[in-house]
Amino acid sequence: SLRCWRDLVVEEDWPIFDSRVIGISPGTSASSELRLRHRDGNIVYLSSFAECVLESGSSDGLRLYGGLVDITERKRLDQNLAESEKRYRLITETIRDCFWMATPDIDKMLYVSPAYETIWGRSCESLYESPRSLFETIHPDDRDRVLDILTKHRHQGTPFTITYRIIRPDGFTRWIEDRSFPVLDENGKWNLNIGVATDITERKHMEDALQKSEKFLEQVVENIPDMIFVKDAENLRFVRFNKAGEDLLGYDREDLLGKNDYDFFPAAQAEFFVAKDKAVLVEGKLLDIPEEEISTKNHGKRILHTKKIPIPNADGTAQFLLGISQDITDHKQSEEKNLRLAAIVESSDDAIIGTTVDGTITSWNKGAERLYGYKEHEVVGKSITILTPHDREDEILGFLEEIKSGKSVKNFETVRRNQDGDTIHVSLTISPIIDKEGDIVGASTIVRDISDRVKEAQEKQALQEQLLQSQKMEAVGTLAGGIAHDFNNLLQIVLGYSEVILLRKKEGESDYVDIQKIYQAGRRGADLINSLLTFSRKVETQYVPMDLNQEIATVRDLLFNTIAKTITIDLHLSENLASIQADRSQIGQVLMNLGVNARDAMPDGGTLRIETTNIQLDEEYCITHPEAKPESYVLLTVSDTGLGMDKETLSHIFEPFFTTKEQGKGTGLGLATVYGIVKNHGGYINCNSEIGHGTTFNIYLPTIQTDQILETSPIETTIPGGTETILLVEDDGVIRELCAELLTGVGYKVFSAGNGKEALEIYQMEKHKISLILLDLIMPVMDGWQCLAKILRIDPKAKVIIASGYIASGLAKGMQAKGARGFVQKPFETNQLLTTIREVLDKD
Repeated sequence: SLRCWRDLVVEEDWPIFDSRVIGISPGTSASSELRLRHRDGNIVYLSSFAECVLESGSSDGLRLYGGLVDITERKRLDQNLAESEKRYRLITETIRDCFWMATPDIDKMLYVSPAYETIWGRSCESLYESPRSLFETIHPDDRDRVLDILTKHRHQGTPFTITYRIIRPDGFTRWIEDRSFPVLDENGKWNLNIGVATDITERKHMEDALQKSEKFLEQVVENIPDMIFVKDAENLRFVRFNKAGEDLLGYDREDLLGKNDYDFFPAAQAEFFVAKDKAVLVEGKLLDIPEEEISTKNHGKRILHTKKIPIPNADGTAQFLLGISQDITDHKQSEEKNLRLAAIVESSDDAIIGTTVDGTITSWNKGAERLYGYKEHEVVGKSITILTPHDREDEILGFLEEIKSGKSVKNFETVRRNQDGDTIHVSLTISPIIDKEGDIVGASTIVRDISDRVKEAQEKQALQEQLLQSQKMEAVGTLAGGIAHDFNNLLQIVLGYSEVILLRKKEGESDYVDIQKIYQAGRRGADLINSLLTFSRKVETQYVPMDLNQEIATVRDLLFNTIAKTITIDLHLSENLASIQADRSQIGQVLMNLGVNARDAMPDGGTLRIETTNIQLDEEYCITHPEAKPESYVLLTVSDTGLGMDKETLSHIFEPFFTTKEQGKGTGLGLATVYGIVKNHGGYINCNSEIGHGTTFNIYLPTIQTDQILETSPIETTIPGGTETILLVEDDGVIRELCAELLTGVGYKVFSAGNGKEALEIYQMEKHKISLILLDLIMPVMDGWQCLAKILRIDPKAKVIIASGYIASGLAKGMQAKGARGFVQKPFETNQLLTTIREVLDKD
């Protein structure tokens, strides 16, 4: 049954099958496409045809003929083609490029995509109607070129690309890249042109910008002062060089390109460069070479700072090597110079300080650190006035004003203050710091420590003052010794005749007291001369080993009864004090004088402190105290808590007749006598004092090595006379007469002579009668020195006593060594003279 086919037909195609196959009329034919469902479930496309004819033999005389053709594949191809056409149309109509088709001579436009309207600003119909209108849109400057290209390729049937400008109706210009491709039929005949017109305006603008950028970069590279070069990664040959590279190496660019390092540089240098290049290419990263030496054609050896960078391909492999080299030779030399200068600055013993023009510290060397004690970080950023005593800050401000005006300060000596607050004597040299523009931007200060020089100058001045003081003392001593002889002769007359008169008077007589006052005045005059001679070290002393502590204990009792009870005497005596060789009475005089001075300095009471200790003075101390010697001393310190003295007074205290006491209350010889006694003992004395802080005397007395302290013998008070004959030699007639009267008054016989020559003549005639010669030292015609020598040549056993108002310390012992048997100091008391004569006569 034909109806069974209906079951195979896809349901939607049943009407077609019923009308065109089953419902065919007799004598007619029909065809159709049907879809049948295959037993495997797939759809099969069939093309069916049927014809209905009358034919004998059939029951109704009708017969249906037909056939089925499987068109499934053709149908699939048609669908694919339709879909492809649909896709391509969709592409051509949606892409931004304009797709077009035209006849081979492009006289007729067959198709143009809608993008034409967007790019050209014209309708597609206008182009269909008049293809030549396309040429009217081309920029006038590009038309001839475009026509030439079209004419050239019109009959060749080859692809071509044209770039041109169009002018839109709105006046805007667009750049077009038009690519044309010929299409051949199955016979190889060119029957169609297809093309794609792309709006490359933006790309063209980018290319122009890129070209400008490349040109700009080219100019930049050419004008960069550093050498820039490019090498190919394969052979390391130069492919690019800028002008700075040419100038540095001394070669033209054409000479450099295509060459390698070995063509220009020594082998060792070339090998170094190539090794670095290879390292960059292998590691694939920047290599920074801070310093490399290169030999150039015109500039000799130079030092470069080079950076090498690999330039990769798209696949990441290195294609080129870029090098940038900065010539740092001058910088290096300048840096080395600066380093040398910095090293000099840092190693300088002087402080070198940099400041702004306002005095803010900007730099600080090691010398400044040593001088001031501050570390660099402690002062940088602070004002230079931190180094200046408060009373010198105006000085700094004045210096800064000088610097601002371009002036310098040279070798200015002043004082500064270190971190500990101590004062430093310095010499300043300050100079302005000027920048490249000539502006003053700061100040450089060189500070030299001159403390030692100042100290040396002060010590030198002190030494000069000490020398002048010593010379002055010597001059006073010489003056004292010079006048002592004559003055003592005068006093001898006063004292002698006063004694003679007093011996003749009785205490009750009216003039006895007056004569006694004359005698006492003469005695005080003799003491005054003795003080002068003691000061000038021109008196005879009796040196014995002694314990200074014992003498201080004795004098303390005397002082206790002499000074006010409001003054405390405080003793601090060393237990193991060394012995000294000293004159007991003179040491007592020193202690008494200092004690009395201390009393006068403490009118409202206070403390008198006496100390003793052993001390050793070294060479360093003695260099600055030339009156001292490097040896062992006993140090006697006498200090008070009194009024004190200023520097001016302190500089004169040891001068004779200098006194700060009221008239009539002091002779001015107290401290001068102390000075003379200390010097006479080989010692050294100094004094320290400040107003309101008391006074301290330090006395250094040389020590001796002894285990026995000798005591002085008591003075014999019994004065016997005698009957011997004495030769009296004295140039002063009054004294000669006085002495003769004294000697004869106690039983002696006397020969008198006025000078050494007369005495010698008398002695030569009467020597068998003469038992003793009393010989003055200073006389006219022949002095005592010459007379003594001649007498002793006549009789070596002759007994001679020297009597003089002028005698240097130790000279009496020297004369005794030459044969004199004794010595009496003018003005002498009658008892003293007669006792000495008796002692000499009674000796064998």
